[in-house]
Amino acid sequence: MSEYNEYNRNPNDYGFLSIFTNNWETLKKEYNEFIADEKFDFERAQLFMTPRSNTLKAKKGSIYSAFTLYCQGLPMGEFIKEFKLHWPEISDKEIADILGYLEENHFHETRKIIKQAEEASDGCLRNVLFSVLKPGTDIKLHVNWNPHMYRGYLGLQVPEGDIAMKICGEHLKWHNGEMLVLDHSLPHCPHNRTEEPRIALVIDFLKPDMDRQEMLDLEKKLMNERMQDNPLGLGIFTTEDKVSDDIFIKYGLEHQLTWDSGMV
Repeated sequence: MSEYNEYNRNPNDYGFLSIFTNNWETLKKEYNEFIADEKFDFERAQLFMTPRSNTLKAKKGSIYSAFTLYCQGLPMGEFIKEFKLHWPEISDKEIADILGYLEENHFHETRKIIKQAEEASDGCLRNVLFSVLKPGTDIKLHVNWNPHMYRGYLGLQVPEGDIAMKICGEHLKWHNGEMLVLDHSLPHCPHNRTEEPRIALVIDFLKPDMDRQEMLDLEKKLMNERMQDNPLGLGIFTTEDKVSDDIFIKYGLEHQLTWDSGMV
């Protein structure tokens, strides 16, 4: 285990995260039941449940998918209504039908766990989504410009082999049943050079160790901008997710030269 630092945070410092970790097998079970549902159209659901990025680049076209259950402090359905979101490829009715089907048939315990964690977090919990990093993925160095938040990853299905998150020049590993907490406002690039997907529960939360009102004010400012610039990014991905030249040279030049050469 890497020593904890500014980009690799100690999960034990954020007590509410243990609610997810202690229930990781339940979360994995409900996810597996969900993906085994032959009646469910996953491609249609991903049209609106996967936040869209205009800046992420990778070796392959389709690199990442997600099923967002809780977004910007609200259940997904409430978030869509709050921001009056519409997607060009899928109707409002179909979205409502999909969310209704999920409400009735899936993630009953998961929603209880999220609710319990939300209450225990003292209002810090922001996003909860099942994240799929597909086999063969190698994502270009980037940042997620969310300086007001940390991102937790709870490993649910982590394949053996060459799979890691490189952040600030260090390779960190996901592990089944363990929480990895990162500051994604710093440069990072995940890869999955195995033959299996990596499944993790992603948990975004306000930085409890920073001034709360300052974080809320920054969040409001960023959300206003993002819902104008890239509303289908769900406030998670933005047009700002690029590294500055000095940070790129410090952390990403060697990786990028290799990435561009096609050697990874």
